[in-house]
Parts: sequence; structure tokens; C-alpha cells
Amino acid sequence: MHAATAIENKITTIVSYDKDFNSIDELRRIEP
Repeated sequence: MHAATAIENKITTIVSYDKDFNSIDELRRIEP
């Protein structure tokens, strides 16, 4: 999922191994 798509759709938490999502303040990343 693209970060911009998640933010546009008001998604605040994603499940991913990709640590690059940690740098996006609007998203919280959880490892599977």
C-alpha cells in the first residue's frame, strides 16, 4: 500500500515489515 493512499483514506495503522513507514508521522507501523 502506498503511504499517500493510506493517509488519503484516513488509515492510521499499517501492518508491514517495511521500516521506512516509521518516518511518516501520520502512520503507525506494526510488524506482522
